[in-house]
Amino acid sequence: MFRQQYRIRIPVVPQFLSDKHGSHIIPRSQGGSNGADNILWEVGVNNLRRGAEVMTVGEQFYIRVYNAVDSIVSNSLTIARLGITATGTAILTQVIVTAISYSLDLYRGDITVEEYKTLILETAKAAGIATPIVFLLLVAVLALFPEFTVILSAPVVIAGFNALFGMSIAVPIIQSLVRHTQAGGFGNEAAEAYKGLFGDSDESALA
Repeated sequence: MFRQQYRIRIPVVPQFLSDKHGSHIIPRSQGGSNGADNILWEVGVNNLRRGAEVMTVGEQFYIRVYNAVDSIVSNSLTIARLGITATGTAILTQVIVTAISYSLDLYRGDITVEEYKTLILETAKAAGIATPIVFLLLVAVLALFPEFTVILSAPVVIAGFNALFGMSIAVPIIQSLVRHTQAGGFGNEAAEAYKGLFGDSDESALA
């Protein structure tokens, strides 16, 4: 399986670069460097046609859009697979979190079985709609501005995303426990102790 995927994906880069030159934004003849910030991959014919002229802002934007579309088309199968995986994972995660978050409400009788099912289905639908949109926007942005890939792959950024993801899972469960405590699900003593700590205003805010 791995070898088959490896053989399929490797030709994508040579295919993408087969008709392109590393074009200088500011030509070497005008003081431009060979640094990555001064080079864009561009269709070779366009690079030769420009000659020693400085690449305009409009040309740079066109090149980025062209490369983004070319990259997405070349990797469309891989992107589709990743999108399906991301959507499935998001739906499963949200459904599990929602089920856990409202299980105590169902146990207390605050919501019916039908309401419980509706909450889970609405969550699945929302995740199924939102995730592909966000995923496609992310792919488009990274294809248009590939330098963002370096930023998003930084350990600090990844840790931040993981923390936000963890909070998105923990908060609904904590709110469920708070509602259960307020309703006396852990005993009247726990409910009274909670009221003493937070008061009525904080209770309504956390519910």
